[in-house]
Amino acid sequence: MAEASNQQQSSNVVTNQKWILERRPRGIFHPNDDVKLVSEELDLSTICLDDDEVIVETEMLSVDAFLRTMMDENENAYHGSMKLGDTIPAIGYGTIIHVSSSSGSSNTKYKVGTSVQGLLGAQTYSKVKD
Repeated sequence: MAEASNQQQSSNVVTNQKWILERRPRGIFHPNDDVKLVSEELDLSTICLDDDEVIVETEMLSVDAFLRTMMDENENAYHGSMKLGDTIPAIGYGTIIHVSSSSGSSNTKYKVGTSVQGLLGAQTYSKVKD
């Protein structure tokens, strides 16, 4: 019985790996210098979600040309500009693994196990707003 309890508790903690903008590219993009892969532990039982937010486990990401323009420091860029340390944006799809469990939550639109698509970010797990 205790073993099952430990498995359930450990399944609430996941490792999120994400790519962040380390420095602005100077001309050609250099992945070893311009971005950095970082890991963080996420405890799903302590993440605060609004009723219109869910946690999505990424299954596929698209690497699109617009990402390069977002890495430049240009506030008037067509797709916007990223700050240093931001997660690299990416469009993709994945599966909802966590929804708000607060009492009185009105999140009835999405359920765990639902496949969704949208702007997830280049990371394993994303907090996504409807």
